[in-house]
Amino acid sequence: MTDRRPDPGAPTVWLRSVAKRLPEVLPGFRTLAQGWLADRSRIDLLGSAGGDAVVVGFATPGRELETLGRVLAQIQWSRPRLGDWLQLAPELGFGADAPVRALLVGPELGPEVLAAIDALPPGLVRPIHARWVGGDVWLEVADDPEPASWIEPPHAAAPRDELAGAADAPASRTEPAPSGPSPFRTGLTDADLGLSSAEIAELD
Repeated sequence: MTDRRPDPGAPTVWLRSVAKRLPEVLPGFRTLAQGWLADRSRIDLLGSAGGDAVVVGFATPGRELETLGRVLAQIQWSRPRLGDWLQLAPELGFGADAPVRALLVGPELGPEVLAAIDALPPGLVRPIHARWVGGDVWLEVADDPEPASWIEPPHAAAPRDELAGAADAPASRTEPAPSGPSPFRTGLTDADLGLSSAEIAELD
C-alpha cells in the first residue's frame, strides 16, 4: 500500500482521522472537543476513556519533543478544571478527581521521544504511531500490545515504612544500670555529705 501523508501544514486533516480511529486502539475513547483553548496553547483533542480525561497531542515531524512538553503542560492545566467542566457538561465521562492522561500521536515518534516518555510516570503519556495509508490514518500503539491497559496501570508496591514496624512494636523495658552507691531520697550520696565512716555508723 502507498504511504501518502496529508500536508503537514494542515494538521486538522490528521486530527479528523485520528479522532475517528482512536477508539480502535483505545476502546471506549470518546472525543469531547477539538482545538480546546488551554493556558497558552490549544489541546488538539480532548476526550475521555475508562473514566479518565485524555489530552491528545498530534506531533508533526520534527516537533515531537515540543509536542510532548505541550501535552504535559496541558495535563497540569486540565486537572484543576475538571470540576468546572463537569458543571457545564455532567456527561463528559469522568469525575472531578479523575486522572488526566495524554496520548502523543505522530508519524515519526523516534527513540528520543520514546525514551523521554519512558522516563515519565507509568501510564501518564502513551505514544501512538500514525501512518497515512490509502487515504486514511492508521494508528498503532508504540509500546504496548494491549493499548487499553494504560487506563488502569498496575499500582506500584508502596514502599515499606521501616519506622512503622518499630513504632508498633511493644517497647522493650530497659533497667537503668547502677551508677555507684545508692543515693538518699535527697539525691545526695555519702561522698556528697562528706561524712566519715564513724559518723555514718552513728547514723545507722
